[in-house]
Amino acid sequence: MPDAIFADPRLARLYDAFEHPRTDLVPYLAIARELHATTVVDIGCGTGAFALLASDDGLQATGVDPASASLDVA
Repeated sequence: MPDAIFADPRLARLYDAFEHPRTDLVPYLAIARELHATTVVDIGCGTGAFALLASDDGLQATGVDPASASLDVA
């Protein structure tokens, strides 16, 4: 069951405004590069910050999350 902030469409849209910049995700992208990954699966992707970062870097990214409102934002 997702946390209410991620499940409510009104709150999910605001989440990234309070969480950016997500510089904590850069090391994970570096690991993917080091492993020569071409695809990543972002489990618990929330609003898709890492999946979008990985996609922008040329990786095929798939995000999975139990909160459909967060997925709608992603």
